[in-house]
Amino acid sequence: MHGFRLDVETHIITAAVTSVQNLVKCIRGIGIDVDDLVLEPLASSEAVLTEDEKEIGIILADIGGGTTDIAVFKDGSIWHTSILPVAGYQITRDVAIGLGLPFDVAEEMKKRYGSVMPVYESKMETPSTISENGHGVSYQDLCDIIRARVEEIIRLILFELPRSEHEALVPAGLV
Repeated sequence: MHGFRLDVETHIITAAVTSVQNLVKCIRGIGIDVDDLVLEPLASSEAVLTEDEKEIGIILADIGGGTTDIAVFKDGSIWHTSILPVAGYQITRDVAIGLGLPFDVAEEMKKRYGSVMPVYESKMETPSTISENGHGVSYQDLCDIIRARVEEIIRLILFELPRSEHEALVPAGLV
């Protein structure tokens, strides 16, 4: 058998070798074996996306504490990944600064009461004022602050798509 041309489509993931080795060493240090390392958006996709979504094309955005991990799927595979340096920490910081709260109280309020839906659109019964550890704030103000930062994160995700050259590949939308 002879050939003249070999094509391959790959998605190359890079990481700092020392950081990965230190992470594996720490995990093994507490008695846990590390069989393999998996790209975070790939692991998240197994939990939240259907095979159909990955097949027809979808953007997965995992908003973590320090970063937002983005993966574009098409034809059942990852076509593009990216990491944004804006995530939950910045949302909490905005709440703390905007409402004059200690960071830990802002974090708890964000987790317990936070929403991006305006009160008038919400189906839930919500109080006009909420309190945590003796700090009372307007529920609407809390949601407005959270919504503003989440809208920014979504804009950054959408800004990333043209750079990925796959913006037309996502008919299933954003998860």
